[in-house]
Amino acid sequence: MLASYPASMVNQKHTDLGIPNRFNLTSSRFSSQALGLDQVPESLLPLLACRESLGLSYAGILVIVLMFFVGELAISRLLYVLRIRDQPY
Repeated sequence: MLASYPASMVNQKHTDLGIPNRFNLTSSRFSSQALGLDQVPESLLPLLACRESLGLSYAGILVIVLMFFVGELAISRLLYVLRIRDQPY
């Protein structure tokens, strides 16, 4: 076993390990869905960082972020229908 991993933490859930659940999201299909919380920063921050070198306008960045957001939701839903994912989001 890992020497740096305390034995008292082996069989505990992540909520018991002192990791705060700041959003208090439940596992319900609708209440645990935080749309945009993952997708928008994942696409927006790299685009903003490379805006000048790619020659993008802010309107272009907005279009790309929206395309990424809608595309990710559509692909996620498709993977759920194909039973590759457990949840549709």
